[in-house]
Amino acid sequence: MFYMPKYHNLPDGRQVFLRFPDPERHALPASRLLKAVSDEEQAKVFLAEANADPQRLVLIAEVAGAVAGCGLLELQDQPQLQVEIDQAYSGIGLEKLVETSLKEVAAQKGVEL
Repeated sequence: MFYMPKYHNLPDGRQVFLRFPDPERHALPASRLLKAVSDEEQAKVFLAEANADPQRLVLIAEVAGAVAGCGLLELQDQPQLQVEIDQAYSGIGLEKLVETSLKEVAAQKGVEL
């Protein structure tokens, strides 16, 4: 699914970069955050498949180069949205930013969440 990677400003002044995952680079942090995977190897496969699936989008949220969170949008069958934020980055507006970004992509596909 298409998403234009971009920087966003958080309310506390930090910047977050929302981007597609690199399965090799983001597998370990994603495996800690996404409930859909249980370990790093499974995360690599999951992220690679998600990148190739037109009905699925995974976004990685990076703050100062560190993975601070991720979001998953699935549009097949029952559309669903999942956002997971590393506890160190909770309460700074990151969860809302990722959720809003995924909802915008869903709306572009004609799906309201």
